[in-house]
Amino acid sequence: MLNISSATNFIHFILKNHVKENDIVIDATLGNGNDALFLAQITGDNGLVYGFDIQKKAIDSTAKKLIENNLEKRVKLILDSHENLDIYIKQKISTAVFNLGYLPGSERSVITTPQTTIIALKKAMALLKKDGLITIVSYIEHSGGFEESIELEKFFKTIDENQFKILKINYIADKKNPPVIYLISK
Repeated sequence: MLNISSATNFIHFILKNHVKENDIVIDATLGNGNDALFLAQITGDNGLVYGFDIQKKAIDSTAKKLIENNLEKRVKLILDSHENLDIYIKQKISTAVFNLGYLPGSERSVITTPQTTIIALKKAMALLKKDGLITIVSYIEHSGGFEESIELEKFFKTIDENQFKILKINYIADKKNPPVIYLISK
């Protein structure tokens, strides 16, 4: 059942209907590990999740969740920026997941930036299989978040629409600064 009460619920619904067993996928921004755990569950024993984060705290939090669920063998955790994903991944992927902003429950001074995010998106798009999907949740309420969203949209306008389709989804009836969701399909 589709639950749109949060961006994460919405993205997980989409991923559950897109990602298949044995797929190779990317969690470009591990955070607390919720997406990596979800992806590990749906890719199965022969799938693989590459998980990136620049903060050791995010790697450790994710590793703990994976171990608790006996899924640590399905995820390759990488302490590096998502902009370097092509160093680690050479094969085609079905999906990449980006949650932009800061590590929830942590200091807000370490955030994703449009420069590294756009580099990472270009590289993920190059690795994407036909009918592949990239999901992006852009949290805009923190310092730098709105600016990152603007830069993303400038970048999206440069993409060949014959190769990729891009969908933007906003929450309307929300008094706070709700996240913006982007879906990129090849």
